[in-house]
Amino acid sequence: MNQRLGAGDGTDQLCRALYHREARPKDYLGGGDAQMLKDAASLLTKLANARVRVQAIWKRERERRQRAEAERDDMMALYRKEHEANTALLVEVAELAYQLGVVETANSHAH
Repeated sequence: MNQRLGAGDGTDQLCRALYHREARPKDYLGGGDAQMLKDAASLLTKLANARVRVQAIWKRERERRQRAEAERDDMMALYRKEHEANTALLVEVAELAYQLGVVETANSHAH
């Protein structure tokens, strides 16, 4: 169909693009061109409005993803902090247990 849009005069092209049909005699007479131009302008306005809406949707989605990534990064940082604190606490407990003689080292079993 796109190949056919280029053939013919402007009226033919407008009819194919707007109405998906060949131009008819009435399209050439009595203000047909003006109506087609009005219809084309209306269509272009709708397309422009739709484009603005789509861009707004994409922007909201991009912002939502950025917030989700930031939340994930914050949670991972908190997890790492808690993991480091827990590891340090476990090391302290193990050292205290060894000092109190509650546990033996792996080396003491080897001898």
